[in-house]
Amino acid sequence: MTDRDKNTTEQISALADGELDGEQVKALLGRLGDPALRAAWDRYHQIGDVMRSEDMDVPMSTDFSVRFAARFDAEPPLLAPKRQLVSRLRGWPAAL
Repeated sequence: MTDRDKNTTEQISALADGELDGEQVKALLGRLGDPALRAAWDRYHQIGDVMRSEDMDVPMSTDFSVRFAARFDAEPPLLAPKRQLVSRLRGWPAAL
């Protein structure tokens, strides 16, 4: 996702929450003809519908945080290669 796309989806979220001023609303509404932006708009409304749904208002179990933390701690860490190694390997396929 580009910075522009991220900014636009943040604006769509703000629009759904009623947090944009009049000029921003006009500008964004003019762009909602774009299918990708329209899909984002629909997703934010679906998320809001679920958050407000009484059917989804289920309390978490009392030990949820403890169980989640234990499972998270058990996950292996994701390690990225050192930058130096990556730069040395960059020309490797061309050497073949």
